[in-house]
Amino acid sequence: MKKLSNPMLKALYEKYEINYKSLENDTKNRIRTQTNRTFKKHFENRNWISLTFNEQNYFILHCMKDYGSVK
Repeated sequence: MKKLSNPMLKALYEKYEINYKSLENDTKNRIRTQTNRTFKKHFENRNWISLTFNEQNYFILHCMKDYGSVK
C-alpha cells in the first residue's frame, strides 16, 4: 500500500477525518483526481505550499466540502 505523501491530500483527509487506509483504490484515485482538478480550477498555476493558511482552509472547507462525506 502506497503511503499518502501529498500535503494537500493529507490536510483534506485530516480535516474531514477520512481514514485513508480503509478506502478502496478507486475511491482514493477519484478523490485525488477531483482534488487536483478543483485545485487547478481555483488556484491555476500556484502550488499548495505557496497558499496562505486562509487560502488552504478556503480550499478544503469550501471548495472540497462535498467530498468530506466520503468515509
